Amino acid sequence: MLTPRRCGRINSVDIKVAPIVIILLLAMVLMAAKSTIPIIILLFSLLLHEIGHSLMAQALGLRVKEIVITPLGGMASIEGLSNRPIDEAKVAACGPLINLVIAGICALIDSDLAYLVMLINLGLGLGNLFPVFPLDGGRIIRGFFSAATNPVDAINSVGKISNYLCLVLLLFGYRFDFLIFALAISVYCVVVQKKELFMQVLANGRSPSLSLSQTISKTFRYFRDGDRYHTPPPPDPHRKEPNETSGSLEDFGGTLEEYFENKK
Repeated sequence: MLTPRRCGRINSVDIKVAPIVIILLLAMVLMAAKSTIPIIILLFSLLLHEIGHSLMAQALGLRVKEIVITPLGGMASIEGLSNRPIDEAKVAACGPLINLVIAGICALIDSDLAYLVMLINLGLGLGNLFPVFPLDGGRIIRGFFSAATNPVDAINSVGKISNYLCLVLLLFGYRFDFLIFALAISVYCVVVQKKELFMQVLANGRSPSLSLSQTISKTFRYFRDGDRYHTPPPPDPHRKEPNETSGSLEDFGGTLEEYFENKK
């Protein structure tokens, strides 16, 4: 029931849905018929969200293997994205953007159904832009941080931001009586972030070395100065390499025979 099954193909990308999603959908419909339309709208909005990620990835020349819908949400499987941090930010931003565009269009339509579609897509769009990993907002920030520093410090810094915001969520949960829900979300975010950090440490062979403030500072300078921040200065044209042939015996890197042969 948990293994996703292929149910279609859009723009050369397989669409897979976990059978338990269908089972839960049918159960909700049987228990509360009024929830049928909102749930269907939510699933289609989620699918459009992931298609937005996929279309941007394909436009950037990346290969999208599949889109998977599970009870925990949707996920587009994209190859090579981890090596292109700025592209990761672009791909992550495109999903919420699709939802916000849909919400904007529905806001212009005077009907109860359009209003419902607007609310659901507005929630998906703005909710996913929350700067918490693994949400799209956290991935956007991770892409910016990684471009200016390295993948390990990037995910570590995003994790610190996520921890602060999860703490705020827990305080709101305690104050407004949704503490269990807030706790479940916070634990999920922390576990996913720690797993990603562990994978990046193994892949890059290094541990985090920058504080959150240092990462933010480096990122600000990187985007303020552009390529000048990471690009080394151009070589001095007057500087001679050790092996370069010159008139001086001290600067010549070959044998004595080669030196006098060149002098001829």
